[in-house]
Amino acid sequence: MGWFRKSTPIGVHLTPTGASIAQIQEHRDGITVRALAAVDLRDLAQKQGDDWDQHAARRIADAISRHNFSGRRGVSCLSGEELTIQNLRLPQLPPEEIAGAIALEAQERINSPTDELEIRYLKAGEVRQESQVKQEMILIGATNSSVQRQIRILERAGLRPLAVELEPLAALRCHLRHLPADAGTGSSAYVHIGEEGTTVLFSDGKQISFLKTIPTGSRLLDESVGKHLGVDPHEASRMRAALQSVDELDPHDEIHRSIIEAIRQPLESLCVETELCLRYHKVTYRNKPVGELVLSGGETCRWLEEYLQTRLGIPCRLANPFAGLKEQLRICQRERSGSWITSLGLAMRPVMREEAA
Repeated sequence: MGWFRKSTPIGVHLTPTGASIAQIQEHRDGITVRALAAVDLRDLAQKQGDDWDQHAARRIADAISRHNFSGRRGVSCLSGEELTIQNLRLPQLPPEEIAGAIALEAQERINSPTDELEIRYLKAGEVRQESQVKQEMILIGATNSSVQRQIRILERAGLRPLAVELEPLAALRCHLRHLPADAGTGSSAYVHIGEEGTTVLFSDGKQISFLKTIPTGSRLLDESVGKHLGVDPHEASRMRAALQSVDELDPHDEIHRSIIEAIRQPLESLCVETELCLRYHKVTYRNKPVGELVLSGGETCRWLEEYLQTRLGIPCRLANPFAGLKEQLRICQRERSGSWITSLGLAMRPVMREEAA
């Protein structure tokens, strides 16, 4: 085997306000960041449609051409807010019968025609319900139209789509890349704050045991600041970004106090929902206690880490998607590095032999 493998896929994480694009290079002795690019889409009309998609694709293509990306294989994802996620319990079934049982459950639980959906599931583990042992499953549904939209955008950007993944699973892949082999039997909580919502995921490093989306994201925080201070969304976003760059809040700073007062209610709602997730997991998986909470996404900052740790009573830490990567690019050191975790996770997707052709 030579020093290098073929280039990994180009990971494209698209949001309503921008795109982060990443590609890594696997070496014999580690992984380096080959290329990163950020695309600003905030000047486009808020209402997304085909025109928006075409403009976004052109800008993504331009960013790829101006940076050190290699190849044309692309991977994108659906955000947690685009998914229907439900936990369900099945009796112990032979493996060949699980897919059929999931399809029946989906027909009863999802308020959309199942022929318009892509249905997937994750095995979350075995749980005891009264005297029976059942299989805990995570049902995941996405509309065909949302999947096809991601494919079209990749194609318009000049890429060959390999897959449309789930944002929380791509982020988890990046989290787990440098997890120690002897990480233990406990679980970690991963809280990923996106633009439209927050995903809470529990995993022991080998199996995902819980997945839920909470409707509190950066857009709601910006709207809360804008309403409280009487400023437009762009100014609200700028003010919050300035606050995220500080490690500690200054109680004597009027701007700090005003912004925190504006986002207090959304943050409290986020904490309440996360607490409910922690309680559910504690009752359901008594042998997999949650030892820490890992915070990721563009909203991560030191004071939010401390706030969640105090409010939830659980050790918290900020995710560093660039940890362990060799020859880190200068952009890796920029503020809000947590926002790259999804695109890096997409770029780390294993390539099947038939896809490499």
